[in-house]
Amino acid sequence: MRLWGLTLVAVAMLLPNVARADWYEASSKHFVVYANDKPERIREFAEDLEKFENVMTLYYPAALKPTTGPANRVTVFVTSGPGAVSIRQLTKTRFTAGFYIPRAGANVAFVPRLSTRTEPMELSGLTVLRHEYAHHFMYTRFNAVFPIWFSEGFGEFWSTFTFLKSGEALVGAVPQHRAWGLRAGNPLPAKDLVTLANRKLNDEEREAIYGRGWLLTHYLTHDPERQKMLLRYIGAINTGESLEKAAEAFGDPKELDRALQKYMNGKFPVKVIDGAKLNPGPVELRKLTAGEVATMAVRIRSRAGVDAEEAKDVLVDARKAAAPFPDDAGAQVALAEAEFDAGNYPLALAAAERAIAANPKLGEALVYRAMATLELAVAADSDAAAWRAVRRTIVAANRNDPEDPRPLMLFYRSFVEAGEAPIEAAKDGLIKALDTAPTDMGLRMTIAAMQLFDGKRAQASATLRPVAYHPHGGELANKARDMIAAIERGDTAEAIMGVEEKQE
Repeated sequence: MRLWGLTLVAVAMLLPNVARADWYEASSKHFVVYANDKPERIREFAEDLEKFENVMTLYYPAALKPTTGPANRVTVFVTSGPGAVSIRQLTKTRFTAGFYIPRAGANVAFVPRLSTRTEPMELSGLTVLRHEYAHHFMYTRFNAVFPIWFSEGFGEFWSTFTFLKSGEALVGAVPQHRAWGLRAGNPLPAKDLVTLANRKLNDEEREAIYGRGWLLTHYLTHDPERQKMLLRYIGAINTGESLEKAAEAFGDPKELDRALQKYMNGKFPVKVIDGAKLNPGPVELRKLTAGEVATMAVRIRSRAGVDAEEAKDVLVDARKAAAPFPDDAGAQVALAEAEFDAGNYPLALAAAERAIAANPKLGEALVYRAMATLELAVAADSDAAAWRAVRRTIVAANRNDPEDPRPLMLFYRSFVEAGEAPIEAAKDGLIKALDTAPTDMGLRMTIAAMQLFDGKRAQASATLRPVAYHPHGGELANKARDMIAAIERGDTAEAIMGVEEKQE
């Protein structure tokens, strides 16, 4: 046995020295990336994400300026390497290459591996990330409502973005992963495509939303006259016209179908952008602490979203992983999130306080302290003095990052939960929260209710419209459309919201 052991040592000495990669955080203006890989690869990945953002900004010079601040960046978890959780584990399906979740103050994306190049025929994690970030860009940088075909077509248009070996950027390449669907037939003729709302689709129609949505987006984007048609169409929707009325901007839908078929059989124009214009800006690289590494799997699972049963399972792992690191801010804030998700608000508060003691400026810890404090006040049926104490924790989180929408949302909610009429500053804060997080559909619904009860019916309808047209709105989109219809009918705010009428 001893001889065998020595032989193993001797053989091991002949093998190349392969260092195990560490977990790093790459922090830039618009992104935070967590990955277990070589530092230079992680930096390159973060820089390429910033260049992608810069290309889109150059491509759309009229786009609004993005909201700055740590909480408004998109966090990207690369789910490979020791301590990670696979996309398949997160989604419980083997068909998802990556995904993105828009949340106020906590936008997050998940990709399976580090990559700075897309594969032409593959719906890769990077392709999905660029598609989803295009949605993020669309809904945060354009103050408008977009129909489902254009939303998904826009995402597909940007999903094929790539860097050339010369350092230049190529925009407008064909999404080869949609080639089969485009060639297989046309389950959504132009008349149906441009008037489609959120109805249930079969598999062929769903594929057409992406494939033919891309084709029509590409067709309308690369010609000045056709751009005018698109602008008239989008403009009509945003002034309250029906999709059918707005679609008149395209003329005869049969002619549009013929034009699209001819366009598909031709050569697609692309645009090349000078790489010298794509300065990514600084990327700060930080090696994660032992506590952060130990709780990484917990953090990934929590940020991906958990139901009640999953929250219990995550909490068991979170307590075990964080226990050796009571003074590690990252480990304790991961524990605070897990305790909060499981409804253990006193323990969530305690973990958040430990994180704050270790790092007084850690935004996530300040937010979780405020969230846990509010929930404890709700459970205790607190008095006015207790609610003032809750608001002090919320204000502390707001002062740490004034652009984080979550403290603004909590401040408004503190009045509602206390049974008090929200003060004007709370209402103004909620509107500001939407300015910084326009992709959060739940926030829009809250603001629309506030506007309805304040008699601002037109504003409420405008707030609801992006929910009603959201490509993945589901039941929330249906509810938003019902509310808009009720506003147009002249129903009372109480009737629309399903509450008792106020008594004079």
